[in-house]
Amino acid sequence: MLLQRGIAVAEIRPLAPSLEDVFVELTYKHQAELEAAVRDIFRGVGAVFYKEALHVRRDAGTLFFSLTMPLLQMFLLGFAI
Repeated sequence: MLLQRGIAVAEIRPLAPSLEDVFVELTYKHQAELEAAVRDIFRGVGAVFYKEALHVRRDAGTLFFSLTMPLLQMFLLGFAI
């Protein structure tokens, strides 16, 4: 088809990968492994958050201790410094 249009066809020879090609391939592979590891670490966070939200909804005192007490500690200890 190319010869019919007057385009010369050359022999295509495979090239050996350069050091840059190897580096890029290893970088992409390492990045994919890191993304998979991060996904695995945070896999159960949603379930724990849901469980804790149910506990807070059942017991209002939990909400007081989880929000008010750290603010009070930060206020009091801030003056100690």
